Amino acid sequence: FFFTGIALLAFSPKIKEFILKDALKNILLPLIVFGAFLSFNTIQNFYFYKEVGRVIFSNLSFEKAAEFSFAEKITAPGMRVLGVFFLYGLINFFVLGIIEIITLIRNKKYILLAPFFFAAPTFVYFIDSHISSDHPWMLRRFMFSLLPVLIFYAVFAFYEWEEKLKKQKRWNFNKKIIFSAVFLLLLAFNIRPTSAYFTFSENKNLLAETESLAKNFQDGDLALIDRMSSGDGWAMISGPLDFLFGKNAVYFFNPDDLEKIRAEKFNDIYLIVPENRLDFYTKSAIGGRLEEYKNYSVIAKRLKISDAKNKHDQTPIKLPVPEKTEIHGKIFKIKKDI
Repeated sequence: FFFTGIALLAFSPKIKEFILKDALKNILLPLIVFGAFLSFNTIQNFYFYKEVGRVIFSNLSFEKAAEFSFAEKITAPGMRVLGVFFLYGLINFFVLGIIEIITLIRNKKYILLAPFFFAAPTFVYFIDSHISSDHPWMLRRFMFSLLPVLIFYAVFAFYEWEEKLKKQKRWNFNKKIIFSAVFLLLLAFNIRPTSAYFTFSENKNLLAETESLAKNFQDGDLALIDRMSSGDGWAMISGPLDFLFGKNAVYFFNPDDLEKIRAEKFNDIYLIVPENRLDFYTKSAIGGRLEEYKNYSVIAKRLKISDAKNKHDQTPIKLPVPEKTEIHGKIFKIKKDI
């Protein structure tokens, strides 16, 4: 956003004239203030920047460079995003929006480009979206800026086309029919992905299943919830157990963290674990403290994507299929004393 701000200033002759009129005051002083804040922020968040740098350099390692070319690293994420856009009927807005943005730049209509300039930094998501490539969930990265901006310019392109036809006195009934048909054709791209899930609600029964599970615990108990206890790491039941059903429930993933819990504050402590995670806990340091309390099961309807992966470890670009899943596991009672 900093560099976008600089670019916006460069487009305004009046602002450039104002800045250069007193360069010492208008350039040097703001740079000193900016440098001070940047230095303070770097010192305060040193380990964050260190970790970011480590990840960047690891991605540029010779091993990975040999596995994928530089061009492939840059283009592959963008091509995948465009493929997902096409799958979900968004590619039409992308293409028309980009064409309109280029047209406005060529015509130097910079005021109309204000939404684009504000959203411009987020276009880096086409190179690296900083999110899992699993779809449709990955699209949330583009919902807050990119898609609204592209849809805005796509619609604005239709507005300019309509105004142009009206000025040329060619806005007759046939032109209206063609204009409407093209507009409806753009919307038609959304029919297939929309119709596939129009009546589908993911995890629709999970809340009822969670309420049933809550009946196993008293108000003074503590329930430790494994991330995959519901069968979906993105649909954890610890939150609803706590703020909807009044149980002391927390997300639990590290057996060593058990020692940090003040056990005396709770009547009993339980651990909810799905079958595929049993060995992780029973063979850990707390395995000897686990007593089987009862079995549990969760039935939910979810969107299933093929488990097949490409060479980038990404799921195929195909529409997910609604699927009924049943998760079985165990509820353990944890001994307070060994």
